[in-house]
Amino acid sequence: MKVIIPSYKRADSVITGKYLTKAIICCPVSQAEDYKKHNQNELLIIPDELDGNVSKKRNWILNNVKDDIICMIDDDVSAIAMYENDKRVILSEDEVYDFIEKYSEIAKAVGTCLWGVNLLKDKIAYQEFRPFNFLVPVLGPFSVHLNNPCRYDERLILKEDYDMSLQVIQRYRKLMRVNKFHYIVKQYRDGNSGGCTSYRNMEKEKQQMALLKSKWGKIVQIPKDDINPILRMPIPGT
Repeated sequence: MKVIIPSYKRADSVITGKYLTKAIICCPVSQAEDYKKHNQNELLIIPDELDGNVSKKRNWILNNVKDDIICMIDDDVSAIAMYENDKRVILSEDEVYDFIEKYSEIAKAVGTCLWGVNLLKDKIAYQEFRPFNFLVPVLGPFSVHLNNPCRYDERLILKEDYDMSLQVIQRYRKLMRVNKFHYIVKQYRDGNSGGCTSYRNMEKEKQQMALLKSKWGKIVQIPKDDINPILRMPIPGT
């Protein structure tokens, strides 16, 4: 198992690396010295020409990290957490690794190659009688790949995680989202610099959603007042 933190132009602000000290930061060659200066984590160095957008980077990781379980987690994740007795419980580093191993085995038994966690951190979003979803997107901040044969569409530099989810569902008829657990992440609206924020703006968001819809048709619904698409699966299930 490998836990990889893709990062770009954030050498001095890799929040996840402080939380998961045994995770590996993946950064481009030209920024490696800066990342070494500011971080104690092991580095995975990607050639500059193979970096440049998040889809290319994720594909390079999938192609070059030879492990059965590859967890990719964004560099601005401060915690993996859950709710117990109405209170948020933050997993320790060792608990995160145990959590990844445990649910990877469950995902294998279910028969899929991709799983993740709830994207909503509000406790009202967790329905205790629905521990899993199998037809909802697994988003980029925390995604676990189990010898995943699918690859990210490198034209999609903002909605690549929605596309990957659709690829996996098309191929396996399911992925897996563990609803009890969620990530706490610093959003681009919070003033994050580097990473995808270096090319993200509203016009680019709209272009990327249009491209996603052109690829997948009526499965992808574009809301009027949100930057995230709604996926309507043409197969039964939740």
